Amino acid sequence: MSLATEVQLSLSVKYPTNLVGLITGDKWLNSKRESDGAEGLWRIHDGLYDVSDFISSHPGGPSWLEMTKGTDITEAFEAHHVNLVAEKTLQKYYVRKALAPRNSPFTFEEDGFYRTLKRNIRPILKTVPKSTIRATDLVIDALVVGTFLTAICAAKFMSLAFACVCAFLLTFTTIAAHNYFHKRDNFRMYYFNLCLMDFRFSF
Repeated sequence: MSLATEVQLSLSVKYPTNLVGLITGDKWLNSKRESDGAEGLWRIHDGLYDVSDFISSHPGGPSWLEMTKGTDITEAFEAHHVNLVAEKTLQKYYVRKALAPRNSPFTFEEDGFYRTLKRNIRPILKTVPKSTIRATDLVIDALVVGTFLTAICAAKFMSLAFACVCAFLLTFTTIAAHNYFHKRDNFRMYYFNLCLMDFRFSF
C-alpha cells in the first residue's frame, strides 16, 4: 500500500487535492482550502465563523488566523484552547452551518476521549507555576548564546571541538524553538531559523 493511500485511509475522508510533487506548507494549506468546505471562512466542527475582526486581538497572535483562513481549523482549535473562554468568544463570530461534511475522522464528541481529557486537565493546568515559562525562556536564550559563542570560538581557533559543541547547541536550540511555534507571535520562534530552515515551513 502506498504512503498516499495510507494517509488517505487514516487521516481524511477525501485525500487533499493537488498534493503531488514537492509539498510545501503553502501548497498544503491551499489544498486544504479546496477540500475543507470552509467557504473562505474559518471552519470549526460544522460551523463557519468570520473572525476577521478578531485577528488583531487574538491572544495567540494574528499569523495563525491569517494563514488558516478558508480551512477547517477544528483540530487546532480543540488542541490549543483547553479552557472554555475561546468557545464562548467564538459564538460572536458564527456565520452559519457549513454545507459540506467535515473532511476528518475526528469527531470531538463531548463524552469522547479528547473532550474528557481537556475537562480533566483544566484544574491541573491552574496549578502549574508561572515560573516554568520564565525558566524555559532562560534555557532557550542560554542555548542561543552558547551557539553563537561556540561558533565564534570555532572560527577564531579553527577548532573542530568548538564546532561540534556549536552543532550540538544549535540542534537543541532548534528543537527548543519548536515550543515557541505554539505560542503567540514572539521573537524566540525565529531561533528555529538559525538551522537555515524557515519556522513557517513555506517557500
